[in-house]
Amino acid sequence: STGVVRRRKWGFLFTKSTQKRKEGGRSLKLIMEKVQDDEQVNGLLDEGDTEGMNEEDKKQYKQVLKSLEDDKVLTPKKKGRRRRNKKTKEKSTQSPIVKGRAPGQKIEVGKIIYQPIEEQLFEHELKVLKEVKELPVAKEGNFTDEFLMACLFSRKLDVKRTEEMLKSNLKWQKENGYDGFPLWKELDPKIFEDPYSFAIPGARSKSGHGIVYSNASKFIPSNFKQDDIIRYIVWIYSRGIFVEGMDYHRCGVIIVQDLKGIGWKHFDSKLQKRMWGAIQNNFPMRLKEILVMNPPIIFKALFAISRLFMKKKILDRIKIIKQEDIHKYIDDDQLHEDWGGKLKFDKNQIKGVWEQHGKYTDRKERKARKARAKAKGETK
Repeated sequence: STGVVRRRKWGFLFTKSTQKRKEGGRSLKLIMEKVQDDEQVNGLLDEGDTEGMNEEDKKQYKQVLKSLEDDKVLTPKKKGRRRRNKKTKEKSTQSPIVKGRAPGQKIEVGKIIYQPIEEQLFEHELKVLKEVKELPVAKEGNFTDEFLMACLFSRKLDVKRTEEMLKSNLKWQKENGYDGFPLWKELDPKIFEDPYSFAIPGARSKSGHGIVYSNASKFIPSNFKQDDIIRYIVWIYSRGIFVEGMDYHRCGVIIVQDLKGIGWKHFDSKLQKRMWGAIQNNFPMRLKEILVMNPPIIFKALFAISRLFMKKKILDRIKIIKQEDIHKYIDDDQLHEDWGGKLKFDKNQIKGVWEQHGKYTDRKERKARKARAKAKGETK
């Protein structure tokens, strides 16, 4: 059929959609197919995602796709029309999100400020939080008020959708051997030696969003155990994000990602699958934009693979920008000096923030664990 290119060696069909997406991009659907012969194979996606690659990069790309096939990440599509669920959805309870900070919240660039959550929320938000705290799933999980409120913001203060997220979170914990969230002291300290991703408390974009910096070339997955990386990711999204106040979760966050110098050694498809499987639908993430700078030749290939794990709404928020254009989004006094701004915050200060916050959250998590054990009738 028109628009289908067969690559028989690896058994994939790559379908180029004739109907362009709204943003004018190209859609690739990967469908596994059992084939017999190995004729006419000159590499995968030569015309598109491997354009400009050298032979070694193309070889690496093939190996990644083959590992995904072996790991059953690429699965056959079911034929036939999709039946719509005729059940009437329950009406959700949703309140409007007010932008900005509550009058009582304090903020200072470079410093963690711990305040009672009541001082950081508007009155209608407190009412919704109280409603969520009474849910059976919230009591079962013994979640902190901060975590519950961040989940509410990520679901636009919709109580029903927040309840679904909390249930999904508990299910994921049970399936992956977690009884509550990990402690700071349980993390691999090597991950924090030269952080590849960090946030400066209190720094905000021109639109009031929190800012997360990511320098992917500093992170090589093979240097760590995969379980340790997932434990770190879980800690970040359950505890680490609360180095910031509630306005950070209310207004959302932008990720500033520098891809300069990255290669295949910085990418692990199985880790990506586990990481996004853990984060999406289970943990609060009000992501507004991902600003990508210095994309390498292999970016198209990496993006095509990432599409397998990431939701479309996240992919749609990825923007490739020139490094000098970052000033359109963040003022100089709020932008880190390594990204062209005037805000100084060195490696030792970043480690100091994580250490301070880690010890603080460990005390709270120990209390939560004792409460869970008491609820189960355990004695220690």
